[in-house]
Amino acid sequence: MKSIDLEVPKGQFLCLVGPSGCGKTTLLNMISGALRPERGSVNVNTQKPRASAVGYMFARDSLMPWRPVRTNVAYALELRGVRKQDRLARADEMLELVGLGGKGHLHPQQLSHGMRQRANLARTLALDPELMLVDEPFGALDAQTKARLQGEFLRIWEGTGKTVIFVTHDLSEAALIADRIVVMGEGEIRKDITVDFERPRDLDKLRFASGYQDLVHSLWGLFSSGEEQ
Repeated sequence: MKSIDLEVPKGQFLCLVGPSGCGKTTLLNMISGALRPERGSVNVNTQKPRASAVGYMFARDSLMPWRPVRTNVAYALELRGVRKQDRLARADEMLELVGLGGKGHLHPQQLSHGMRQRANLARTLALDPELMLVDEPFGALDAQTKARLQGEFLRIWEGTGKTVIFVTHDLSEAALIADRIVVMGEGEIRKDITVDFERPRDLDKLRFASGYQDLVHSLWGLFSSGEEQ
């Protein structure tokens, strides 16, 4: 990583984009506290990253196959010593929020990939983090499921007001969902772009809007010209 200087206001939805190996996930790991920078510092609300303040949603759901979905979602609360009744009630609330109400008794292998990612999101939200780090959550989904979950993710985010840093390789996805797009290359920030589409967003309509298509085209132009390198 090289001289990263990045400030994310509370409640902003920021997308990190860039080629494989450019440092996107490394930056997320530093923000989460999993990696420590050799120089400089990372702060979440003026403090060093704390487990209670940061939720990390990985590309793979990592749900435990021997546990029902309900207790998977409640697991982090269990580790924190939250009473069983309270943590299961919180898990039920989050499953309802992500559209999995009534599915908590099922095991992960009984769910579709899209449903597993919803459960993964519910587990992240159960901790009520101040900051959500999201690493390529929809990359392995088919186009229809991906489009549906993008809309659901935005709906949930708009209702919580969480700060989100979202890694994606999909430039059209970044243009669709972000308030701000940070383009990385070789461990540093190459471009910082504000996305000013109104919220809440109707993603089905936005996909066909000329402003959206122009933004996607300009993002592709950065990569085809080598400007992100």
